Amino acid sequence: MMLTEALMKHKIKLQEIQYEKGADVNWLQVTNHSKEDVVIQSGEILDGGKQDRMVAETKIITPGSTDYVNVYCVEKRRWENKPKEFKSAGVANSELQKTMHTKRRQSAVWKEIDRQFTLSTKKSETVSYVDLAQNTAADDSDYMRYFLGRYSLTDSNYAGYIFLTGNKIMSTELFATPELTDISFRNMLSSHVQTARSTGAPPKVTKQKVTTFMDKILMSEAEQKTYVTSHGKLQISAGKVIHLIAYDE
Repeated sequence: MMLTEALMKHKIKLQEIQYEKGADVNWLQVTNHSKEDVVIQSGEILDGGKQDRMVAETKIITPGSTDYVNVYCVEKRRWENKPKEFKSAGVANSELQKTMHTKRRQSAVWKEIDRQFTLSTKKSETVSYVDLAQNTAADDSDYMRYFLGRYSLTDSNYAGYIFLTGNKIMSTELFATPELTDISFRNMLSSHVQTARSTGAPPKVTKQKVTTFMDKILMSEAEQKTYVTSHGKLQISAGKVIHLIAYDE
């Protein structure tokens, strides 16, 4: 099951890691109390704790196990001594995720959130990405229904997707199995719908451009690692690549 479902059913516990001088901003402890695997997907937003967080990696948490997940803060002006229980707050848009995956710095994540707040003219006392995302969620629903409906009608097995808008290749996301692709689809879709709704255009990308981009990822493992290291992220769980995210030049 996905993290959102596990949190709703109280089958998973997310906790900040406490030290003598305070909590670790960039790591959370995760305990799976269910009898099935729980998938935590890169880009998921968590509302609560001492600060809201964005998940920085995709991991599979096995039944009865405790693990640690890398996160970034997405709420610059709140740090509470008594943390709130974490709950799911959707997924970050593709622009914020790209910043996280390619810049890999907390300061860059905050800078991108500031940029998006400036463009939206929205206000937030703690500069929380959750406040920004909540203001756009209702506008995304028609797009989500359309693409989820189309997806439900297919009987094909997919390894992932390429996201295009206008003359741009936004990214590709590939998964280790069709099952992992299937349960991750809603989060992937939500992330790109948020971006496409505000800056998107009818796709005009040529097949040759797509082929050239994907060749950098699929021709060999060595080329894949070289490209994705600087243009995305290889998500590894239990020593295996389970999720690949790559962005165009």
